[in-house]
Amino acid sequence: MLMTVVSFLLQYLVFSLMLSIGLSAEPRELREIVRRPRLYLRALLVMELGIPLLAIVVVTGLGVAPLGATMLLLVAICPGAPFIPSATKAKGATHSTVGLNLLVLVSLLAPLAIPVWVAILDRISPFELAITPAQVLARVVPTVLAPLVLGLVVRRVVPRVADVVGRAVHYFFLVAFAVAIVVVCYLGATVFLDIAPRTYLAAAIIVAGSALMGYWAATGYRDEQRTTGVAAVLGNPGLALAIVAASYPGFKAGALIAVYLLVRKLALVPFELWMKRRARPAASPPSVDRLHPVAS
Repeated sequence: MLMTVVSFLLQYLVFSLMLSIGLSAEPRELREIVRRPRLYLRALLVMELGIPLLAIVVVTGLGVAPLGATMLLLVAICPGAPFIPSATKAKGATHSTVGLNLLVLVSLLAPLAIPVWVAILDRISPFELAITPAQVLARVVPTVLAPLVLGLVVRRVVPRVADVVGRAVHYFFLVAFAVAIVVVCYLGATVFLDIAPRTYLAAAIIVAGSALMGYWAATGYRDEQRTTGVAAVLGNPGLALAIVAASYPGFKAGALIAVYLLVRKLALVPFELWMKRRARPAASPPSVDRLHPVAS
């Protein structure tokens, strides 16, 4: 029963998030891609090429056990966070424009990029993975692109309705996400204990390297460096589940993939703390009068 809940939440959390973002976004945000092509090109190179290569090097170099290595590699080749980080912490902010556009771009590229990476992984992994472009489209269109387009259309036609429905959908996502974490921690307790220390080390290295590469991708765009750093780390659980389902129809991987996503999110905490410290305004220097008080 709980395993079914995990699989349901992993599949529909992304749908509710995309609908929420579409209801709060403006179609003109997509034009941002042509205004800053270098930013998006670098970010795509990191997410589609740099992170999978980093994951392959790390799991191979550390000799991570086959199942753990496969889970880490699956998340690495499935870009698209289960949430889009906000560029700011403003109240009510649900996404950043750059985060939204990156998710749209990687979703459009997924039918081409993911089958290619699956074929590559088949040569270096003992698990025989398989997925076709049509199967990727079957997961990306209904869970990412369709709700996003629906939300954008509603925002364009009836913005007041979009405001009300968008808040309701966003709160649903937050509650469902919290429930998912609780259920995953309960079901994944034994999984956490079974994971070898070197797998945790590999996850930490991959997260740190991915965040730094994402941070580099936004060089020259300081306000976007947190967004690209976080977006580079987190993967799309729906796509990872689709690969497992296509490869092993009887294998229940929902809790296992969720545990690895949770491990990556926890490993991202140091990067988040570092970005918060960088965002703090520098303390103003003491005045001359305070350094050298005038004698009365």
